[in-house]
Amino acid sequence: MKLGFIGAGNMGGAILKGIIAGGKVGANDIFIRNSSDSSTQNAAQKNGVQACGSLKELAQKSDIVFIGVKPYLVAKVLEEIKDELKNKIVISMAASVEIRDIEAIIPETKSSKNYAKYTCRSRSGGNRS
Repeated sequence: MKLGFIGAGNMGGAILKGIIAGGKVGANDIFIRNSSDSSTQNAAQKNGVQACGSLKELAQKSDIVFIGVKPYLVAKVLEEIKDELKNKIVISMAASVEIRDIEAIIPETKSSKNYAKYTCRSRSGGNRS
């Protein structure tokens, strides 16, 4: 399984760190792309994962794509890579973006919504007990 992270800020970074800590996906199978080349390189080096030079490259290499950009940018990002995301799993971390919003742009995708940063940092699946 190959994972791609578009945006590794607070939410994306928390999920990325949780996945790395879980040890189920190797660093060679995790790809990242931030808003700039320098930010992408910094985040990739910090987390020991693979930097991508473009959104299309990330989408082509990934089976599951986490969208961690600001809500107002989600549609723009999805439009840019919608052909590469067909029949892939797309997980949105944007607060006001719903599954139907993603599926309106990419009907051929399997999409999901992530709501809780806490579960990723603690790797507890939401169980706080």
